[in-house]
Order: sequence, then structure tokens, then C-alpha cells
Amino acid sequence: MMSGTDRRARTALAILLAATLVTTSATARAQDQLNIDFFQGPLVSSGRVVGMGGAFVSVAEGADAHLVNPASLAIRYPYAADEWFDWDYAISFRSDSFKEGSIDLDRSGRAGGYDRSLLFQLGVNIKLGRLGIGVHAQGQTYELDAEFVDRTKTYRYAQTVFGLGVGYAFLDGDLTAGVFAPVVRSQVTDPDTGTVTLEESDIVVGAVFAPHGKQYRFGGAFRGEAIGRITTGSNEDQTGFVDDAGTLGALRVPNGVVIPWELSAGFSWMFGPRDYNPLPSFGEWTYLGLERPDRLRERKYLLLSADIVLTGPSKDSIGVQAWLQNEVQQSGKQASFSPRVGAEAEIWKDVLVVRTGSYYEPSRFEATSGRVHATAGFDLFLLDLLWQWKGNFVLDVADDYVNWGVGVGFWH
Repeated sequence: MMSGTDRRARTALAILLAATLVTTSATARAQDQLNIDFFQGPLVSSGRVVGMGGAFVSVAEGADAHLVNPASLAIRYPYAADEWFDWDYAISFRSDSFKEGSIDLDRSGRAGGYDRSLLFQLGVNIKLGRLGIGVHAQGQTYELDAEFVDRTKTYRYAQTVFGLGVGYAFLDGDLTAGVFAPVVRSQVTDPDTGTVTLEESDIVVGAVFAPHGKQYRFGGAFRGEAIGRITTGSNEDQTGFVDDAGTLGALRVPNGVVIPWELSAGFSWMFGPRDYNPLPSFGEWTYLGLERPDRLRERKYLLLSADIVLTGPSKDSIGVQAWLQNEVQQSGKQASFSPRVGAEAEIWKDVLVVRTGSYYEPSRFEATSGRVHATAGFDLFLLDLLWQWKGNFVLDVADDYVNWGVGVGFWH
């Protein structure tokens, strides 16, 4: 006959074995699950946004701000505050060169070799009274090296963003809100075997409070969490894997891509004679039988801004550099935050705008810490040929990271 002590011992042993099995099974499932943490640490945007350290969510001016804050779709420049119909465009082309040697692009502690990066951006919006609608497209390509035991593998990375948005000005323009729906497509190409494509769609909402007659603005934006899908194509068969093991050449194909939620909030203040928040009439003076408002069109100003960006965690995800080296390095286990500050001034009327800023790039990895970036840039009026053209320069410097770019665009 089994004693009470023996029964308790066997019961405890059974519970221990069951817990071990459950833990082992959960660990195996976690190891089998492979998602990519879609997080961009260094800023990828227009020269104006990067030059101001990314502190742009409350400024939200122009078509190049659609991806930062969709309220920009309906926000008027001061010179267009009294027009019923207005349109805006932003075309920028940047050819960025990284410093020679390896850089730690995602702050994973895994430095890699990156070649020249090409960034193209096009944003267009039209405004009809208080309503604004627009489209935005952005593309970036570069080559990166992954170090293996016996060789170095070079991959080609391409990312495109395309979306539609709508905005509306409430309370006589004091409050402007907008929503933008981007589709992001990232593709990694192994020239020997094929491609892995990560595609995801999301929703971004934003608002700006800009009381007329005041020289300050508050702004905020929110992007929800999304899970993207993975597709693959080989050089032999563009519809499937190279083999049945879930790999494409040297790469294990991920289960999905996680876009973490992101919340940003900011404040900006303009000094100088330029009116930051004129009371817009949206062209209503035309059908009210009134004379067009006579406004002072000052150019010189100093704009200061500050943002805080909070990014949520990504479940069961790893970083891109670890993925390219077929290793597991958990990314996005905890939420992260990024404070940002920026300044901009037109110091030479209709000729030169300068800007500078700084932002903290958080690390998504437990083994590494974040880093502080310093940014700077300028716009220089070039010539008036069909349109008014400008040249621009931007610089972004941090620990183990140097990136600079030149480009062209349209002068406002």
C-alpha cells in the first residue's frame, strides 16, 4: 500500500513533469516563431524633417509631412490662408552616403557594411476650403552586407511606402485633423536565389492645435499595431520557396512582420515677424462680397520644436541584421521612447533656410543602449526655371553612424 508521503511525492513529480513539458513546448513554439520587428531607428524622411531632428509632428506643414502627421493634408501655409483652392507638392531626391566601413544601422550591436542609399519622395495634396486630400509615395534602396563564417553576403534592400489621406480644418482652422492609410512594402533580394517580400498596411491619425494669432502649436499622431504578410519568390520559381525547409538561399523566411504601435506628441513655437497661425478665411471672402484680406508677408523667423515618440513592443520578433545572419536576437521586447528637438530659421530672405536638431534613437535590444543623434541641414534657392528650385543638404551623426545626403526639390 502506498503511503501518503509517497502519493504526495508522485503527485509533485507529475506536476513538475507537466510544467516542464508545457515550458518546453512553449519555448519550442517561441523558437519556431520568427517575426521581423519593423522599427526604423535612424530617421528616414525629407531633408527638412531629418534636419530638424524629426521634431515635426506639431509643425506639420507641407506635403512632405504626410507620413509624420496626416493633419498636414489640410494645414495651410500662411500665403495660402485666404484661398479656397490650394495645392501643395513635395518632390525630393536624396543620395545618401554612409561612412566607409561597417555601421550599426539598427543599434543591434551588429555592424554591417552599407552602400549608397537612394531616397525618393513625392507628396501631393489639394485643399478645397477646409478639406484636404492627398497621396504620398516614398522609396528607398541600398545594399547591405551580412557576415557569415565562410563568406560575406551582399543583399539588396528596397522599401516603398504609398498611401492616401484626408484632413479637415475645424474651429476656423484652430484644430486640424487627418487620417492616412499607408501600404509599406519591403523587399530583400539575394541575387543568387530570390527575394523575400514583407508587405503591410496601417492607419495613421493625427491632429494639430494652432490657435490663430498665437505663435505656438501642439500636435500629435498615432499609428496602430499591424501584422504584415510575407511572400517569397525564387529565381527559378517566382511563386514559392527555393526548397521545402522554409528557407530562401541562406535565409530562413520569417512568419511575418510586426509594425509596433507608435504615439508621438510635440510642441513648437515661432519667433520673429512671420505669422505662425494666421486666421484662415479659406476663400470665403469671395462669396461674402468682402475684400481680400491684406496680410503682412514676412519671411524671417526662428522656429523651435520638441517631440516625444513612444513605440510599442513587438511580440516574438527579431532584428533585421540578426535575421540576415540566421541568428535569433530578440527585438522590441519592451516599449521604447525617443525625445527630439529641432530648430529652423530663414536667415537670408528667399535664399537660405538653415536647420539643426537632435534626437535619441532607442535600442530595441536588451544587450545594447540607445544613442543620441545630431542633425543639421539647409535649403538654398537655386533658380527659377518652370518652377522655383532649391538644393538641400542634410547630415545625421551618431555613435557608429554617419549619414549625409544632398538633393533637389521645390522652393516655397
